[in-house]
Amino acid sequence: MRHWMFLTHPDNWAKCCEHGLFGFDEEYAYTVEHFIQGGDHAIIYLAKESAIWGVVEVTDVLLNQTEPIGWLKKGWEARKGAPIVGAFPARVRFRPLIELQPHRKINGDRNPFRNQLEYLTDKKRWNVFVQIALSRVPEADVQTVIRWGRELPNTGMPATAQTTRRG
Repeated sequence: MRHWMFLTHPDNWAKCCEHGLFGFDEEYAYTVEHFIQGGDHAIIYLAKESAIWGVVEVTDVLLNQTEPIGWLKKGWEARKGAPIVGAFPARVRFRPLIELQPHRKINGDRNPFRNQLEYLTDKKRWNVFVQIALSRVPEADVQTVIRWGRELPNTGMPATAQTTRRG
């Protein structure tokens, strides 16, 4: 089992949840095909919110997909004009494991949550690590996010009913 961070924007994430699919640009197709497999876990990072949504489990890998589901490209090429529909042909099916409520923001000076993530090795320039759609992360980071989901929001205290669990 491998552990990942998938980056998306909140509106595209809503489409992902609606369809149970996460899509990547063609440039990620080799990685998706050869390294992602059912049973892998991924932290979902929501750009624009600078927040962790939670953790999903990959259930299937789908390549060369062309059916549009409403995703829009958000990268530099899309910032210069009209919205660009994103095909994102390298896709994975997923099931949510844990959703953080509220989503865990990791921005801001001396953010205690960001400091708990090993993947973000430079805590001052952390944002350079979350500008990539698909990144391999340590298992410890996935376990940290799952632990956050079992704690009261923003307190670090154990919780019971405060966590939304799906699947």
